[in-house]
Amino acid sequence: GVTKQKTLKTSIGCTGIALHSGRKVTLNLVPAAANTGIRIRRTDLYNGASEIAVDWRNVVDTKLATTVGNDYGTRVSTIEHLMSALAGCEIDNLVIEVDGPEIPVMDGSAAPFVFLVECAGTVEQNAPRKAIKVLKPVKVGDAYRSISVLPAAEFSLDFEIDFESAAIDRQEYCFENFEGDFKAEIARARTFGFEQEVDALRSIGLALGGSLDNAV
Repeated sequence: GVTKQKTLKTSIGCTGIALHSGRKVTLNLVPAAANTGIRIRRTDLYNGASEIAVDWRNVVDTKLATTVGNDYGTRVSTIEHLMSALAGCEIDNLVIEVDGPEIPVMDGSAAPFVFLVECAGTVEQNAPRKAIKVLKPVKVGDAYRSISVLPAAEFSLDFEIDFESAAIDRQEYCFENFEGDFKAEIARARTFGFEQEVDALRSIGLALGGSLDNAV
């Protein structure tokens, strides 16, 4: 059968701290019509400058966080945990209202956003879900990191990290059954960092909201 697009049944909001600026941020997740996609609306700005379509073409920075922007120079950063939650919960259409340039970090994972989606509930929409079929291997990266996408009959993810730090060391994780297991197996994955990096980040005005409440 055809998989239908989904949005939330009702709006839901939360308040949290922005990881890099340290400011208090209010977030609202608002249902949207079929084929809207995911859009971020800065409620502290007006007119067309306030809205950003969340799309790979609109990624403007990936240093320490994923940042999207529009042609007006409006930006919103640290979207990755919220986007992970929306993907894991199969939300296709949503307007994310936020009153500043950064999504709240919550506990440094996708789990609080999954909780918000579950509280709001989801509803199927009368439009087929769009999908990408991978026809050939694609790889991007450098000497230190890479990601590749390969054709397959089923969706799976295979991660590996390798750090000189004994606390992290080399770890590998394979995730195969996406349906239903995202919440249990992936959503609680936390942001981590190294103590020696914190002072350097704060000296350039980043990680000001970081603490052991939202990072490991």
